[in-house]
Amino acid sequence: PTESSLDDLDSFIVDIGSQISKLDDEISKAVQTQSVIGKQASKDILETQGSINDLFSKISDIKLKASQSEKMVQEICADIKKLDYAKNHLQTSITSLNRLQMLISAVGQLEMLTADRSYRE
Repeated sequence: PTESSLDDLDSFIVDIGSQISKLDDEISKAVQTQSVIGKQASKDILETQGSINDLFSKISDIKLKASQSEKMVQEICADIKKLDYAKNHLQTSITSLNRLQMLISAVGQLEMLTADRSYRE
């Protein structure tokens, strides 16, 4: 250190002080910005969690409705099977009654023919 270098010491200290002040301001602004960003991030996380909960609730409702729909479809299919069996039984009954009617008619004709002794017909 020389005497001339010590003369510049005051201006150097002022420059360093102003640089420190600028750095302090920048640090303060950065901390404030990070604080705001942190608060916004917390708010965003809470909103996201709420949205996830809503989505989970909707998915649960959809699963419940799908289960109910599946049960309803199974019941409808069971009813259709019963109706199909009933239709088949009804068709069989109608066919049997038609055959019985034809048999009764044929027996009646045979009785008339035997009463007249028309054996050739």
